[in-house]
Amino acid sequence: MALSSSGKGFEVSNSVIQNELEESPMEMDLKLLTETMEADVNPHRVVIDCTSSEEVGDYYEQWLAKGINIICPSKAVASGDRARYDRVCQAERKNAAQWQYESSVGAAL
Repeated sequence: MALSSSGKGFEVSNSVIQNELEESPMEMDLKLLTETMEADVNPHRVVIDCTSSEEVGDYYEQWLAKGINIICPSKAVASGDRARYDRVCQAERKNAAQWQYESSVGAAL
């Protein structure tokens, strides 16, 4: 993975990220993440969900309603509770945000 600004950048290895996550005393606060992203004036806000967390999936409808795009390889929302799936799809249709998912990432390997 690489991080960059318009003039500078650097590469970050997965092991560095994993070590930082394991040593972090901070728990993930989805409410704070949502508030922070909603306050961001950038029109291209994206959550990349690489979890299979039901708790994270419960935020999809809210994020889409706030114009936050979602990309995920997870099947948790797409193949989970039908009522939640319908609400997420409706939120996507009503707002200028997209939910992009692929439920068979790497299935042919």
